[in-house]
Amino acid sequence: MKNHNIIFYLVLSVAMFGCETVVDVDLPIERPSVVVNANFSHDSIPVAKVVFSKHILDNSNEYLPIKDATVLLSDGQNQVPLFFNEEEGIYSNTNVVINEGRRYTLDVDVPGYDRVTGTDSIPVSVELRDVIYEGENYIDEWDQQQNITLVFNDPPGENYFLVKAISSFESKYVDTEGDSVFYKNVHYVDLEAKNPVYQHEFSNYYSVMFDDKLFEGEEVRFDLVSSGSSFGEDSESAVDVYLYSVSKAYYEFYTTYGLQNWNADDPFAQPVQVFTNIQGGLGIITGRSSSVFKYR
Repeated sequence: MKNHNIIFYLVLSVAMFGCETVVDVDLPIERPSVVVNANFSHDSIPVAKVVFSKHILDNSNEYLPIKDATVLLSDGQNQVPLFFNEEEGIYSNTNVVINEGRRYTLDVDVPGYDRVTGTDSIPVSVELRDVIYEGENYIDEWDQQQNITLVFNDPPGENYFLVKAISSFESKYVDTEGDSVFYKNVHYVDLEAKNPVYQHEFSNYYSVMFDDKLFEGEEVRFDLVSSGSSFGEDSESAVDVYLYSVSKAYYEFYTTYGLQNWNADDPFAQPVQVFTNIQGGLGIITGRSSSVFKYR
């Protein structure tokens, strides 16, 4: 009897584990959305990207440009078309220049889709009056920080800013044939606000972004810390410091976008809804203007 039971269980095991069932699951393929991205800058031509969104399981870095869209740009008085550039995959118009103090609307029509619309204003630039070098903090023999102060007047109302600095120096060397070769080294200066209110855990790509809630309408002395030695008295580098006046949409988009990237690898982080001002689709339209102070 025992032998019969053993044989029975052996046959049952083979039946259970020797067979494999393949089940094809049809995942729902959602219709892609129209995505419109445009960052309008004062005194520049308008440029917009119009692409289709990707499926959540699509791991590629490629977004398919929409080549047959009708893209119209309006400033409230005039409306002009933007034309598709096949080589760069963008819509633009080299006969149009974006101007500060104006509000622009993009209307995008894609065959088979409802109209996609986005609107934003171009803030008026604020003069960066001075950049003051305040000395160095030595962390160790390999690392040092430099203290700098920006001076500007904050206009009345709600304002948003971004600061960026670019360092450059020229050098030369003699090649193997005895000829002098000149080259220029250009790089972004890593900046951080001294005030913890304006410090962020996520990266702003060598820049500092802030609002004017603590100094609305006043003369501003904004303190920063920079890495390296670009601002030092012994440095031979020329530094261009840019003060961007950015729209509220610019500020909110890059703040939420930075938070999303910061939390991307944390499965327990609270989801971040990235800001958008697009109706009928996805994406962002932002505006900015800038002034530059040439330090040294």
